[in-house]
Formats: sequence, structure tokens, C-alpha cells
Amino acid sequence: MDMFFKTKKSIIKMKDKIEIEGKDNSYLTTSSLNGEEKCVLAHYSCKEQALEILDKIDKILDKAIANNSNAISIEIPSK
Repeated sequence: MDMFFKTKKSIIKMKDKIEIEGKDNSYLTTSSLNGEEKCVLAHYSCKEQALEILDKIDKILDKAIANNSNAISIEIPSK
């Protein structure tokens, strides 16, 4: 299944993983398993806000898997 993220300025294909990173844990990123390829999806004001978005992505992904979807697009809200 292909997963795409729609941000304010671009559409980004998901790599191998999605993480919350940064000094203040407020950056939502997608990257390759080895971390060499990395793309910031959004920056939030706090870790809790980033975790909330990650949880929403997880729920959307669960539904897509249950529906046997070939591709999904998720809008990533920014602050």
C-alpha cells in the first residue's frame, strides 16, 4: 500500500517509518529505516500535539488496511 502525506506545500510519499523527533519532540518525520532519507512532514508547538497527529495517522492506516486499500492520502495539519 502506498501512503502519501499532503502538507501545505507538497505531497510526500511515506518512506519506511514515521517518527516524532527533535530536541523538543515536536517534528513529525518520515524516513528510511537507516535514517539516511528523511523528510519533515510538520513542526508542532509541543510533543502532545505531534503525538495526537501520529495517533490519527495510525487510525487512518488501520482503516485502510482493513479495507484492503491500494493507496491512501492523509492531510497533515500544521500549526
